[in-house]
Amino acid sequence: MHGPPNQSVQKDKAAAANYSSFVNKGYETLKSPLRRAEYLLSLRGTEMGETDSLEDQHFIMEIMDTRESVEEAESRSDLEGLLADNNAQVQGEIDAISNAFDSGDLQTAKEASVRLKYRLGVTDSINARLHDM
Repeated sequence: MHGPPNQSVQKDKAAAANYSSFVNKGYETLKSPLRRAEYLLSLRGTEMGETDSLEDQHFIMEIMDTRESVEEAESRSDLEGLLADNNAQVQGEIDAISNAFDSGDLQTAKEASVRLKYRLGVTDSINARLHDM
């Protein structure tokens, strides 16, 4: 006796599902500027860990002040203004990452990626507040 006639079809479906999952993961990595930067850093032997932080006290204070402004915002308009400002800062970090990779400066790319992670956290906070209003 041979196996079920559709055993080959089942294997093909499983392989297609695996390939689809792989393609989707790749797409999500490339779609996100932070994930893309982390991936490019890892390809060059520089890993970003969960605990990577910044030594730049001025930047840390800026993030803390922005988060405080988000919490104290009283209107959608206030939050939308904070979001627009933060989006400009996010784009600045993305540009800094791109320039750092172009010049082969992995340390600067990593630092800008960590800053981007913080700024995206601010974006999430603002969007959460907007959603709750």
